[in-house]
Amino acid sequence: MLDRIHQFMIKNNMIASQDTIVVGVSGGADSVCLLRILKELQENIDFFIIVVHINHCIRGYESDMDQEFVRVLCEKLEVEFKPFAVDVKKMAEQDKISVEEAGRKARYRIFEEVLSQSVGGSAGKIAVAHHMDDQGETILMNVFRGSGIKGVCGMQPVRDNIIRPLLCVRRCEIEHYLQTKGQPFRTDSTNLDNDYTRNRLRNVVFPYLEENVNQHCVENICGMAQMISEAESYINRQAIVAKSKCDNINEDNTHTINISLFSENDIIIKKYIIRKVIDELAGKLKDVYKIHIESILALENKQVGSQVDVAYGIVAKRGYNEIMIQNKSNHEKYTYKNESKDIVIEEKTTVFIQDSYYVKEESFMRFHEAEFCKLDELKEIIGNDYTKVFDYDKIKFTLQFRTRQTGDYIQIDKNGGNKKLKDFFIDSKVPRDYRDRVLLLADGNCILWIVGFRMSEGYKIENMTKKFLQVKIY
Repeated sequence: MLDRIHQFMIKNNMIASQDTIVVGVSGGADSVCLLRILKELQENIDFFIIVVHINHCIRGYESDMDQEFVRVLCEKLEVEFKPFAVDVKKMAEQDKISVEEAGRKARYRIFEEVLSQSVGGSAGKIAVAHHMDDQGETILMNVFRGSGIKGVCGMQPVRDNIIRPLLCVRRCEIEHYLQTKGQPFRTDSTNLDNDYTRNRLRNVVFPYLEENVNQHCVENICGMAQMISEAESYINRQAIVAKSKCDNINEDNTHTINISLFSENDIIIKKYIIRKVIDELAGKLKDVYKIHIESILALENKQVGSQVDVAYGIVAKRGYNEIMIQNKSNHEKYTYKNESKDIVIEEKTTVFIQDSYYVKEESFMRFHEAEFCKLDELKEIIGNDYTKVFDYDKIKFTLQFRTRQTGDYIQIDKNGGNKKLKDFFIDSKVPRDYRDRVLLLADGNCILWIVGFRMSEGYKIENMTKKFLQVKIY
Protein backbone atom coordinates (compact mmCIF):
# COMPACT_ATOMS: atom_id res chain seq x y z
CA MET A 1 0.00 0.00 0.00
CA LEU A 2 2.86 2.37 0.82
CA ASP A 3 4.27 2.03 -2.70
CA ARG A 4 0.86 2.60 -4.30
CA ILE A 5 0.34 5.77 -2.27
CA HIS A 6 3.86 6.96 -3.11
CA GLN A 7 3.28 6.46 -6.84
CA PHE A 8 -0.09 8.22 -6.57
CA MET A 9 1.62 11.20 -4.92
CA ILE A 10 4.32 11.31 -7.59
CA LYS A 11 1.71 11.16 -10.37
CA ASN A 12 -0.13 14.14 -8.88
CA ASN A 13 2.99 16.14 -7.90
CA MET A 14 1.92 16.34 -4.27
CA ILE A 15 5.20 16.87 -2.43
CA ALA A 16 8.55 18.34 -3.43
CA SER A 17 11.84 18.47 -1.58
CA GLN A 18 11.93 21.07 1.22
CA ASP A 19 8.13 21.38 1.35
CA THR A 20 6.43 22.00 4.69
CA ILE A 21 3.41 19.72 5.10
CA VAL A 22 0.68 20.63 7.57
CA VAL A 23 -1.11 17.37 8.42
CA GLY A 24 -4.57 17.38 9.95
CA VAL A 25 -4.64 14.55 12.55
CA SER A 26 -7.80 13.87 14.55
CA GLY A 27 -6.56 10.62 16.07
CA GLY A 28 -8.85 8.48 13.91
CA ALA A 29 -7.62 5.66 11.71
CA ASP A 30 -7.47 7.71 8.49
CA SER A 31 -5.41 10.63 9.77
CA VAL A 32 -3.13 8.40 11.88
CA CYS A 33 -2.46 6.31 8.78
CA LEU A 34 -1.69 9.46 6.77
CA LEU A 35 0.80 10.64 9.39
CA ARG A 36 2.54 7.25 9.52
CA ILE A 37 2.72 7.06 5.71
CA LEU A 38 4.21 10.56 5.41
CA LYS A 39 6.68 9.76 8.15
CA GLU A 40 7.85 6.69 6.21
CA LEU A 41 8.14 8.70 3.00
CA GLN A 42 10.45 11.17 4.76
CA GLU A 43 13.15 8.52 4.44
CA ASN A 44 13.21 9.17 0.66
CA ILE A 45 11.91 12.75 0.36
CA ASP A 46 13.28 15.70 2.33
CA PHE A 47 10.21 17.54 3.66
CA PHE A 48 8.94 18.85 7.01
CA ILE A 49 5.83 17.74 8.92
CA ILE A 50 3.67 19.83 11.26
CA VAL A 51 0.71 18.07 12.86
CA VAL A 52 -2.40 20.13 13.63
CA HIS A 53 -5.08 18.71 15.91
CA ILE A 54 -8.39 20.55 16.35
CA ASN A 55 -10.59 19.86 19.36
CA HIS A 56 -14.17 20.61 18.26
CA CYS A 57 -15.37 20.82 21.88
CA ILE A 58 -18.31 18.50 21.17
CA ARG A 59 -17.54 15.27 23.05
CA GLY A 60 -16.03 16.63 26.27
CA TYR A 61 -13.64 14.15 27.92
CA GLU A 62 -13.53 11.97 24.80
CA SER A 63 -12.27 14.94 22.74
CA ASP A 64 -9.61 15.69 25.35
CA MET A 65 -8.41 12.08 25.17
CA ASP A 66 -8.18 12.34 21.34
CA GLN A 67 -5.93 15.36 21.72
CA GLU A 68 -3.71 13.64 24.25
CA PHE A 69 -3.46 10.56 22.01
CA VAL A 70 -2.26 12.69 19.06
CA ARG A 71 0.21 14.58 21.27
CA VAL A 72 1.79 11.34 22.48
CA LEU A 73 1.91 9.94 18.93
CA CYS A 74 3.67 13.07 17.64
CA GLU A 75 6.15 12.89 20.50
CA LYS A 76 6.89 9.26 19.61
CA LEU A 77 7.33 10.08 15.89
CA GLU A 78 9.30 13.24 16.67
CA VAL A 79 7.09 15.63 14.70
CA GLU A 80 5.86 19.09 15.65
CA PHE A 81 2.42 19.16 17.30
CA LYS A 82 0.02 22.14 17.33
CA PRO A 83 -3.31 21.71 19.17
CA PHE A 84 -6.32 24.06 18.77
CA ALA A 85 -9.79 24.22 20.33
CA VAL A 86 -12.88 25.53 18.51
CA ASP A 87 -16.44 25.59 19.82
CA VAL A 88 -17.96 24.24 16.61
CA LYS A 89 -21.57 24.14 17.86
CA LYS A 90 -21.43 27.81 18.81
CA MET A 91 -19.86 28.66 15.45
CA ALA A 92 -22.62 26.75 13.63
CA GLU A 93 -25.33 28.67 15.50
CA GLN A 94 -23.69 32.03 14.83
CA ASP A 95 -23.14 31.37 11.12
CA LYS A 96 -26.46 29.47 10.71
CA ILE A 97 -24.77 26.46 9.15
CA SER A 98 -24.56 22.77 10.03
CA VAL A 99 -22.13 21.54 12.67
CA GLU A 100 -20.36 19.52 9.95
CA GLU A 101 -19.87 22.62 7.79
CA ALA A 102 -18.72 24.71 10.75
CA GLY A 103 -16.14 22.06 11.64
CA ARG A 104 -14.86 21.92 8.08
CA LYS A 105 -14.51 25.72 7.88
CA ALA A 106 -12.69 25.87 11.21
CA ARG A 107 -10.26 23.13 10.24
CA TYR A 108 -9.23 24.62 6.91
CA ARG A 109 -8.96 28.12 8.34
CA ILE A 110 -6.57 26.88 11.02
CA PHE A 111 -4.63 24.73 8.55
CA GLU A 112 -4.06 27.78 6.35
CA GLU A 113 -3.02 29.95 9.30
CA VAL A 114 -0.48 27.41 10.55
CA LEU A 115 0.92 26.90 7.05
CA SER A 116 1.24 30.63 6.47
CA GLN A 117 3.03 31.17 9.77
CA SER A 118 5.35 28.22 9.19
CA VAL A 119 6.53 28.72 5.61
CA GLY A 120 6.24 32.45 5.01
CA GLY A 121 6.87 32.85 1.30
CA SER A 122 8.17 29.29 0.83
CA ALA A 123 6.31 26.27 -0.54
CA GLY A 124 3.88 24.39 1.66
CA LYS A 125 0.97 21.95 1.49
CA ILE A 126 -1.98 20.88 3.64
CA ALA A 127 -2.41 17.10 3.78
CA VAL A 128 -5.83 15.69 4.65
CA ALA A 129 -6.78 12.04 5.05
CA HIS A 130 -9.72 11.59 2.65
CA HIS A 131 -9.70 8.08 1.17
CA MET A 132 -11.59 6.22 -1.54
CA ASP A 133 -14.63 5.50 0.64
CA ASP A 134 -14.88 9.22 1.48
CA GLN A 135 -14.73 9.93 -2.23
CA GLY A 136 -17.62 7.59 -2.96
CA GLU A 137 -19.71 9.19 -0.20
CA THR A 138 -18.93 12.68 -1.48
CA ILE A 139 -19.89 11.80 -5.05
CA LEU A 140 -23.24 10.29 -4.01
CA MET A 141 -24.03 13.22 -1.72
CA ASN A 142 -23.36 15.64 -4.59
CA VAL A 143 -25.55 13.59 -6.94
CA PHE A 144 -28.41 13.59 -4.43
CA ARG A 145 -28.08 17.38 -3.98
CA GLY A 146 -28.46 17.94 -7.73
CA SER A 147 -24.84 18.87 -8.37
CA GLY A 148 -23.43 19.39 -11.85
CA ILE A 149 -20.56 17.58 -13.54
CA LYS A 150 -17.99 19.23 -11.27
CA GLY A 151 -19.65 17.75 -8.17
CA VAL A 152 -19.80 14.28 -9.70
CA CYS A 153 -16.02 14.46 -10.20
CA GLY A 154 -15.68 14.36 -6.41
CA MET A 155 -12.60 15.53 -4.56
CA GLN A 156 -9.44 16.16 -6.54
CA PRO A 157 -6.10 14.65 -5.40
CA VAL A 158 -4.65 18.18 -5.44
CA ARG A 159 -6.62 21.40 -5.10
CA ASP A 160 -4.61 24.56 -4.67
CA ASN A 161 -2.31 23.75 -1.72
CA ILE A 162 -4.44 20.87 -0.39
CA ILE A 163 -3.26 17.29 -1.06
CA ARG A 164 -5.09 14.01 -0.51
CA PRO A 165 -2.54 11.16 -0.63
CA LEU A 166 -5.01 8.46 0.51
CA LEU A 167 -7.62 8.90 -2.23
CA CYS A 168 -6.21 5.81 -3.95
CA VAL A 169 -6.90 3.38 -1.06
CA ARG A 170 -9.96 1.95 0.72
CA ARG A 171 -10.78 2.33 4.39
CA CYS A 172 -10.30 -1.41 4.93
CA GLU A 173 -6.74 -1.13 3.55
CA ILE A 174 -6.00 1.70 5.96
CA GLU A 175 -7.15 -0.36 8.93
CA HIS A 176 -5.11 -3.35 7.73
CA TYR A 177 -2.00 -1.16 7.41
CA LEU A 178 -2.40 0.14 10.97
CA GLN A 179 -2.96 -3.39 12.26
CA THR A 180 0.28 -4.63 10.66
CA LYS A 181 2.14 -1.69 12.26
CA GLY A 182 0.57 -2.36 15.65
CA GLN A 183 -0.64 1.24 15.58
CA PRO A 184 -3.73 2.02 17.69
CA PHE A 185 -6.16 4.83 16.81
CA ARG A 186 -9.14 6.61 18.29
CA THR A 187 -12.78 6.04 17.27
CA ASP A 188 -15.01 9.11 17.15
CA SER A 189 -18.38 8.07 18.63
CA THR A 190 -20.19 10.61 16.41
CA ASN A 191 -19.14 8.55 13.38
CA LEU A 192 -21.62 5.93 14.54
CA ASP A 193 -24.49 8.44 14.75
CA ASN A 194 -26.69 7.94 11.70
CA ASP A 195 -28.39 11.30 12.21
CA TYR A 196 -25.61 12.67 9.98
CA THR A 197 -26.16 12.18 6.23
CA ARG A 198 -22.61 11.07 5.53
CA ASN A 199 -22.75 8.51 8.35
CA ARG A 200 -25.93 6.99 6.91
CA LEU A 201 -24.18 6.55 3.58
CA ARG A 202 -21.12 5.05 5.27
CA ASN A 203 -22.89 2.81 7.77
CA VAL A 204 -26.07 1.84 5.91
CA VAL A 205 -26.11 2.59 2.17
CA PHE A 206 -22.65 1.43 1.07
CA PRO A 207 -22.70 -1.82 3.10
CA TYR A 208 -26.06 -2.62 1.48
CA LEU A 209 -24.75 -1.83 -2.04
CA GLU A 210 -21.61 -3.92 -1.55
CA GLU A 211 -23.60 -6.88 -0.24
CA ASN A 212 -26.56 -6.75 -2.65
CA VAL A 213 -25.41 -4.93 -5.80
CA ASN A 214 -21.63 -5.03 -6.37
CA GLN A 215 -18.86 -5.55 -3.84
CA HIS A 216 -16.67 -3.16 -5.85
CA CYS A 217 -19.25 -0.37 -5.99
CA VAL A 218 -16.96 2.17 -4.28
CA GLU A 219 -14.10 1.50 -6.69
CA ASN A 220 -16.52 1.68 -9.65
CA ILE A 221 -18.02 4.98 -8.48
CA CYS A 222 -14.56 6.49 -8.04
CA GLY A 223 -13.40 5.12 -11.40
CA MET A 224 -16.41 6.70 -13.10
CA ALA A 225 -15.65 9.99 -11.34
CA GLN A 226 -12.10 9.90 -12.69
CA MET A 227 -13.34 9.52 -16.28
CA ILE A 228 -15.87 12.30 -15.80
CA SER A 229 -13.13 14.47 -14.30
CA GLU A 230 -11.03 14.03 -17.45
CA ALA A 231 -13.99 15.02 -19.64
CA GLU A 232 -14.78 17.93 -17.32
CA SER A 233 -11.25 19.25 -17.67
CA TYR A 234 -11.63 19.39 -21.46
CA ILE A 235 -15.08 21.03 -21.28
CA ASN A 236 -13.72 23.58 -18.83
CA ARG A 237 -10.94 24.60 -21.22
CA GLN A 238 -13.44 25.04 -24.06
CA ALA A 239 -15.74 27.09 -21.81
CA ILE A 240 -12.93 29.46 -20.88
CA VAL A 241 -12.37 30.24 -24.58
CA ALA A 242 -16.11 30.62 -25.26
CA LYS A 243 -16.62 32.87 -22.24
CA SER A 244 -13.85 35.21 -23.34
CA LYS A 245 -15.78 35.81 -26.59
CA CYS A 246 -19.25 36.51 -25.21
CA ASP A 247 -18.77 37.85 -21.66
CA ASN A 248 -17.93 41.52 -21.16
CA ILE A 249 -17.12 42.56 -17.58
CA ASN A 250 -17.98 46.18 -16.75
CA GLU A 251 -16.28 48.44 -14.23
CA ASP A 252 -18.94 47.65 -11.59
CA ASN A 253 -18.19 43.91 -12.09
CA THR A 254 -21.41 43.33 -14.02
CA HIS A 255 -21.06 40.48 -16.51
CA THR A 256 -22.84 41.27 -19.79
CA ILE A 257 -23.24 38.16 -21.91
CA ASN A 258 -23.89 38.77 -25.60
CA ILE A 259 -26.77 36.44 -26.46
CA SER A 260 -25.92 36.19 -30.17
CA LEU A 261 -22.41 34.91 -29.38
CA PHE A 262 -23.57 32.92 -26.34
CA SER A 263 -26.20 31.02 -28.36
CA GLU A 264 -23.54 29.69 -30.75
CA ASN A 265 -22.27 27.34 -28.05
CA ASP A 266 -23.45 23.85 -27.11
CA ILE A 267 -25.68 23.68 -24.06
CA ILE A 268 -22.96 22.19 -21.84
CA ILE A 269 -20.59 25.08 -22.68
CA LYS A 270 -23.37 27.58 -21.92
CA LYS A 271 -23.85 26.03 -18.49
CA TYR A 272 -20.15 26.21 -17.78
CA ILE A 273 -20.02 29.86 -18.81
CA ILE A 274 -22.85 30.67 -16.40
CA ARG A 275 -21.16 28.75 -13.59
CA LYS A 276 -17.90 30.60 -14.19
CA VAL A 277 -19.65 33.96 -14.07
CA ILE A 278 -21.33 33.08 -10.76
CA ASP A 279 -18.03 31.79 -9.38
CA GLU A 280 -16.30 35.05 -10.33
CA LEU A 281 -19.05 37.11 -8.66
CA ALA A 282 -19.51 35.00 -5.51
CA GLY A 283 -16.11 33.36 -5.19
CA LYS A 284 -17.73 29.95 -4.69
CA LEU A 285 -20.24 27.51 -6.19
CA LYS A 286 -21.12 25.37 -3.17
CA ASP A 287 -24.82 26.33 -3.03
CA VAL A 288 -25.30 26.76 -6.79
CA TYR A 289 -27.49 24.00 -8.19
CA LYS A 290 -28.94 22.89 -11.51
CA ILE A 291 -32.08 25.00 -11.04
CA HIS A 292 -30.00 28.18 -10.69
CA ILE A 293 -28.07 27.55 -13.91
CA GLU A 294 -31.17 26.60 -15.89
CA SER A 295 -33.14 29.63 -14.69
CA ILE A 296 -30.42 31.90 -16.09
CA LEU A 297 -30.24 29.92 -19.34
CA ALA A 298 -34.01 30.34 -19.71
CA LEU A 299 -33.53 34.12 -19.93
CA GLU A 300 -32.12 33.54 -23.41
CA ASN A 301 -35.70 33.07 -24.64
CA LYS A 302 -37.51 35.41 -22.24
CA GLN A 303 -38.76 38.95 -22.78
CA VAL A 304 -36.60 41.98 -22.18
CA GLY A 305 -36.68 42.82 -18.47
CA SER A 306 -37.18 39.25 -17.25
CA GLN A 307 -35.17 38.63 -14.10
CA VAL A 308 -34.12 35.77 -11.81
CA ASP A 309 -32.46 35.75 -8.40
CA VAL A 310 -29.60 33.31 -7.91
CA ALA A 311 -27.62 32.21 -4.84
CA TYR A 312 -25.32 34.59 -2.93
CA GLY A 313 -27.35 37.70 -3.76
CA ILE A 314 -26.69 37.49 -7.49
CA VAL A 315 -29.34 38.63 -9.98
CA ALA A 316 -29.56 37.89 -13.71
CA LYS A 317 -31.61 40.01 -16.07
CA ARG A 318 -32.56 39.84 -19.77
CA GLY A 319 -31.54 42.85 -21.85
CA TYR A 320 -32.08 43.48 -25.54
CA ASN A 321 -29.41 41.14 -26.81
CA GLU A 322 -27.67 40.32 -23.56
CA ILE A 323 -28.01 38.69 -20.18
CA MET A 324 -26.66 40.85 -17.37
CA ILE A 325 -25.45 39.01 -14.27
CA GLN A 326 -24.38 41.03 -11.25
CA ASN A 327 -24.48 41.33 -7.48
CA LYS A 328 -27.88 42.57 -6.37
CA SER A 329 -26.31 45.54 -4.58
CA ASN A 330 -24.92 46.78 -7.90
CA HIS A 331 -28.21 46.13 -9.65
CA GLU A 332 -30.22 48.14 -7.14
CA LYS A 333 -27.93 51.16 -7.18
CA TYR A 334 -27.65 51.30 -10.98
CA THR A 335 -29.49 54.24 -12.57
CA TYR A 336 -30.41 54.94 -16.17
CA LYS A 337 -30.52 58.28 -17.94
CA ASN A 338 -33.60 59.11 -19.97
CA GLU A 339 -31.80 60.48 -23.00
CA SER A 340 -32.50 60.62 -26.71
CA LYS A 341 -30.52 60.61 -29.92
CA ASP A 342 -31.78 61.98 -33.21
CA ILE A 343 -31.25 59.94 -36.36
CA VAL A 344 -30.95 62.43 -39.21
CA ILE A 345 -31.26 60.83 -42.63
CA GLU A 346 -30.71 63.33 -45.43
CA GLU A 347 -29.31 62.36 -48.82
CA LYS A 348 -27.06 65.39 -48.99
CA THR A 349 -25.29 64.62 -45.69
CA THR A 350 -24.97 60.83 -45.70
CA VAL A 351 -22.06 58.76 -46.95
CA PHE A 352 -22.61 56.80 -50.16
CA ILE A 353 -21.61 53.12 -49.60
CA GLN A 354 -22.51 50.32 -52.03
CA ASP A 355 -25.76 51.87 -53.30
CA SER A 356 -27.04 52.53 -49.77
CA TYR A 357 -27.17 55.60 -47.60
CA TYR A 358 -25.65 54.99 -44.18
CA VAL A 359 -25.76 56.89 -40.90
CA LYS A 360 -24.43 55.57 -37.55
CA GLU A 361 -25.35 57.01 -34.13
CA GLU A 362 -24.14 55.82 -30.74
CA SER A 363 -26.26 56.05 -27.58
CA PHE A 364 -27.38 53.96 -24.61
CA MET A 365 -24.02 52.16 -24.82
CA ARG A 366 -25.17 50.45 -28.03
CA PHE A 367 -24.69 51.05 -31.73
CA HIS A 368 -27.70 51.94 -33.85
CA GLU A 369 -27.45 51.83 -37.61
CA ALA A 370 -29.93 53.34 -40.03
CA GLU A 371 -29.56 52.83 -43.75
CA PHE A 372 -31.61 52.60 -46.90
CA CYS A 373 -31.68 49.07 -48.26
CA LYS A 374 -32.84 47.30 -51.38
CA LEU A 375 -35.90 45.10 -51.80
CA ASP A 376 -33.84 41.99 -52.50
CA GLU A 377 -32.07 42.38 -49.14
CA LEU A 378 -35.26 42.21 -47.07
CA LYS A 379 -35.52 38.41 -46.86
CA GLU A 380 -32.27 38.37 -44.87
CA ILE A 381 -33.64 40.96 -42.43
CA ILE A 382 -37.19 39.78 -41.74
CA GLY A 383 -37.38 37.74 -38.53
CA ASN A 384 -34.42 39.42 -36.85
CA ASP A 385 -35.49 40.85 -33.46
CA TYR A 386 -32.84 43.56 -33.55
CA THR A 387 -33.03 44.62 -37.18
CA LYS A 388 -36.26 46.15 -38.53
CA VAL A 389 -37.29 47.66 -41.86
CA PHE A 390 -39.71 50.59 -42.14
CA ASP A 391 -41.47 52.53 -44.90
CA TYR A 392 -39.32 55.68 -44.88
CA ASP A 393 -41.95 57.93 -46.53
CA LYS A 394 -44.37 57.39 -43.61
CA ILE A 395 -42.00 59.09 -41.16
CA LYS A 396 -43.25 62.60 -40.30
CA PHE A 397 -40.56 63.98 -37.98
CA THR A 398 -36.89 63.36 -37.14
CA LEU A 399 -36.44 59.84 -35.79
CA GLN A 400 -35.19 59.46 -32.24
CA PHE A 401 -33.77 56.63 -30.17
CA ARG A 402 -34.98 57.31 -26.64
CA THR A 403 -36.88 55.95 -23.64
CA ARG A 404 -40.55 56.61 -22.95
CA GLN A 405 -42.17 60.03 -22.65
CA THR A 406 -45.64 61.22 -21.71
CA GLY A 407 -48.08 60.78 -24.60
CA ASP A 408 -46.24 57.92 -26.34
CA TYR A 409 -48.38 55.42 -28.25
CA ILE A 410 -47.99 52.65 -30.83
CA GLN A 411 -50.25 51.57 -33.71
CA ILE A 412 -51.24 47.97 -33.08
CA ASP A 413 -53.34 47.09 -36.14
CA LYS A 414 -53.61 47.95 -39.83
CA ASN A 415 -56.88 49.83 -39.27
CA GLY A 416 -55.12 52.57 -37.34
CA GLY A 417 -55.90 51.34 -33.82
CA ASN A 418 -53.49 52.78 -31.26
CA LYS A 419 -52.48 51.77 -27.74
CA LYS A 420 -50.82 53.91 -25.12
CA LEU A 421 -47.27 52.79 -24.46
CA LYS A 422 -48.07 52.49 -20.76
CA ASP A 423 -50.92 50.08 -21.52
CA PHE A 424 -48.69 48.07 -23.84
CA PHE A 425 -46.13 47.63 -21.06
CA ILE A 426 -48.85 46.53 -18.62
CA ASP A 427 -50.39 44.05 -21.08
CA SER A 428 -46.94 42.67 -21.95
CA LYS A 429 -46.08 42.29 -18.25
CA VAL A 430 -42.94 44.41 -18.55
CA PRO A 431 -41.64 44.97 -14.99
CA ARG A 432 -42.40 48.45 -13.69
CA ASP A 433 -38.76 49.18 -12.85
CA TYR A 434 -37.73 48.27 -16.40
CA ARG A 435 -40.21 50.39 -18.38
CA ASP A 436 -38.08 53.53 -18.21
CA ARG A 437 -35.14 51.58 -19.66
CA VAL A 438 -36.85 50.07 -22.71
CA LEU A 439 -35.32 51.50 -25.86
CA LEU A 440 -37.74 53.10 -28.35
CA LEU A 441 -37.49 54.30 -31.94
CA ALA A 442 -39.85 57.28 -32.05
CA ASP A 443 -41.39 59.58 -34.65
CA GLY A 444 -42.57 62.31 -32.30
CA ASN A 445 -44.88 60.53 -29.82
CA CYS A 446 -45.61 57.78 -32.31
CA ILE A 447 -43.44 54.73 -31.59
CA LEU A 448 -42.09 52.88 -34.62
CA TRP A 449 -40.35 50.17 -32.63
CA ILE A 450 -40.38 49.01 -29.02
CA VAL A 451 -36.99 47.30 -29.23
CA GLY A 452 -37.12 43.68 -28.14
CA PHE A 453 -40.94 43.61 -28.23
CA ARG A 454 -42.69 44.76 -31.40
CA MET A 455 -42.82 47.35 -34.18
CA SER A 456 -45.68 49.61 -35.22
CA GLU A 457 -48.17 48.47 -37.83
CA GLY A 458 -48.24 52.05 -39.13
CA TYR A 459 -44.68 52.02 -40.51
CA LYS A 460 -44.49 48.56 -41.99
CA ILE A 461 -43.50 48.17 -45.62
CA GLU A 462 -46.19 47.53 -48.22
CA ASN A 463 -46.36 46.71 -51.92
CA MET A 464 -46.27 50.43 -52.71
CA THR A 465 -43.24 51.19 -50.48
CA LYS A 466 -40.53 53.06 -52.38
CA LYS A 467 -37.88 53.64 -49.72
CA PHE A 468 -36.94 50.90 -47.29
CA LEU A 469 -35.26 52.11 -44.08
CA GLN A 470 -33.33 49.43 -42.20
CA VAL A 471 -32.57 50.09 -38.51
CA LYS A 472 -30.23 47.79 -36.62
CA ILE A 473 -29.22 47.56 -32.96
CA TYR A 474 -26.19 45.57 -31.87
